[in-house]
Amino acid sequence: MVQIGKNGLTEASLSTIEKALNDHELIKVKFLYYKGNRQEISNEIIMKTKAEFVEIIGNILILYKESGDINKSKIVLPKD
Repeated sequence: MVQIGKNGLTEASLSTIEKALNDHELIKVKFLYYKGNRQEISNEIIMKTKAEFVEIIGNILILYKESGDINKSKIVLPKD
C-alpha cells in the first residue's frame, strides 16, 4: 500500500506508485491527508501512471496496471 501524506502527491510518491504497480499490478493508495481532494488527486495519479481505476473505498484508492512483462503478470483478466 502507498500512502499520500501531508506533502500530498509528490514526484517521490508517484515514483513509489509506479514501482508498486510494476511489482504487483493491483495496489491500494491510502489518503492520510487531502481526503477532501482524493478524487482530484486520484485522477492525477491515474493520468500520470496510465493505471486503471478500480474503486475508491473510503479513503483508499484501488488501481490496476497490467505488467509490461507477460511472464511477470500476476493477474489474468477474462477475455471478451
